[in-house]
Amino acid sequence: MSLELALALNRIGRPKILVVGDYIEDIEVHCESVRFAQEASHCPVWKENQTVTRKGGAGAVGAMVVYLGAELQFATNIPKDAAAKVRYFIGGTQVLRIDRDACSFDAGLTADYIADELIGWADCVLIADYGKGVC
Repeated sequence: MSLELALALNRIGRPKILVVGDYIEDIEVHCESVRFAQEASHCPVWKENQTVTRKGGAGAVGAMVVYLGAELQFATNIPKDAAAKVRYFIGGTQVLRIDRDACSFDAGLTADYIADELIGWADCVLIADYGKGVC
């Protein structure tokens, strides 16, 4: 972080930030290729070595806001079937991405609730729209 940015953030204090948006899981699956499939000789078989799951979408934006020292409130939820971007890596190189789309919108988060309850609390509203239904 540059000195100018650090000083500017220090002058702001601890703002209250409302993040409105779609929660997406970012999943990395790290594998190694071990052989070819018996039933399809052109198809590599991968051995999964490690899986890492991180907050994505509005979750990642919220994590950055907290890192910068702000107080955070979300206008989203994290459902069991959250949207996800699953990236497969072999030897550190991404070879495949599979997107699992799911609406992360909670019907209880109506526009009236967000406007009446949350926006009044916030100094700033960040919209993290990834097309999954919240915005």
